[in-house]
Amino acid sequence: MPYACFARITFENLLETLDHLVGKAVDGGLPDDVLDAKLTEDMFPLELQFRVALNQVLLALNQVGEKVVPLEE
Repeated sequence: MPYACFARITFENLLETLDHLVGKAVDGGLPDDVLDAKLTEDMFPLELQFRVALNQVLLALNQVGEKVVPLEE
């Protein structure tokens, strides 16, 4: 099985979960400032947590795809 297939399998659940959470936030009419929220003081803001998760996918795909996709800033 090619590495790209392993990457897809690995990250498919993560990306579907993030998509579902964003959909619920949009459907619920949450304001954009919810992205600055933290569940606890020792956590990153929600926006940064999403960005870190997406960058993990991009880093893995950059390695297995031998291409450079810019990271989310």
